[in-house]
Amino acid sequence: MDYSENREDKSASENAKALKLIFKPKMKSMKEERWKDKALHGQYPKILEKPHVDTITTNKWLSNNLKGETEGLLVAAQDQWTILYLDVKP
Repeated sequence: MDYSENREDKSASENAKALKLIFKPKMKSMKEERWKDKALHGQYPKILEKPHVDTITTNKWLSNNLKGETEGLLVAAQDQWTILYLDVKP
């Protein structure tokens, strides 16, 4: 839907909703690209894109409502294991 079509015939809230529908996907993709471009934090999405990675199983532990400290410890252990045993450079 083109934002310019019929915007005079719509209320302000309808125009705002139309703009939101247009810009929300663009902003999400920009945010994802900035995340992937980060040297350290961008490794996670880059590794998930590889064909041998099972993303459902990989992300399943994130939905277990872990405390922040526990999650941080698990992520650090996974990162260290990946670097030591798979020879993946961050």
